[in-house]
Amino acid sequence: MLHLAPFSIFPTKYTDMWITRARGYAQLASQLDKSFFPVLQGFGANFTQGGVNRYPTTGELRFMTFSSIAATGARGSMFWGYNPAAYTTGDGYEDFIEDTVQPVFDKLNLIEHAMNTGFDAGNVSLYSGSPSQDVSGLVLYDAQLSQYFLILTLNEDSNSIDIEITLSGLEHEISSTQIKDEISGQVINMTSLGNNEYRFDVGMSDFGVRIFSIK
Repeated sequence: MLHLAPFSIFPTKYTDMWITRARGYAQLASQLDKSFFPVLQGFGANFTQGGVNRYPTTGELRFMTFSSIAATGARGSMFWGYNPAAYTTGDGYEDFIEDTVQPVFDKLNLIEHAMNTGFDAGNVSLYSGSPSQDVSGLVLYDAQLSQYFLILTLNEDSNSIDIEITLSGLEHEISSTQIKDEISGQVINMTSLGNNEYRFDVGMSDFGVRIFSIK
C-alpha cells in the first residue's frame, strides 16, 4: 500500500510532481502484475492548525481517476475523504463533494458497464511526430448501448500537444464517424481508413482527459 497526499498550498509544481509519481507507481505495479487499488484523495486542510493540504480541483481529481484506468489498467477507483469534525466548519466539504467529486464520478458511472464487460476492446495508436508516450489510451465497449468509449489521458508534465489517434481492432461496426468528448462536449469527425479502422487528431494539455463516445 502506498499513501500519497499530493495536493498542497505550495507551488503547483510540487502537486504536479506527486500526481505524476502516483500514476508512475501504479503503472509499475501493473507492469509487475501486482494487484493495486487507486484510492483517490479528498483532503481539506485545517489552516487554523497549520495545515498545508487542500482539496483537489476537478481537473486534478479527473486526471487521477481516469489516468488510473487508461494508463495502468485499473478497473475503477475508490475515493477517500478526510473530514473529521475539526475540518467541517467553513471547510466546504459538502460543496467539494457536489461541485468537484460528483461531476467526475458521473463520467465514471457513464463507462461503468463497459468497464465490466468490454475492457480493452480495441487498439489505440498515438502519434505526435513520433510514436507518443505522452498520452495513454484505452478502448471500452458497452454492448447495452452498442457504443465504444475511448479514454485518453495526458501523462507526466507534457506540454500542450496535438495527437494523431488511430483506432483499429474493433469487433463491432461503427455507425457514425462523428464522435463526442463527454467532458468538453467537443464533436470531432474521424476519417475512415477501411476495415473498421479510423483516424482523427486531438489536442490535449495540462493533465488533460478526454472521454469520447463512439457509436
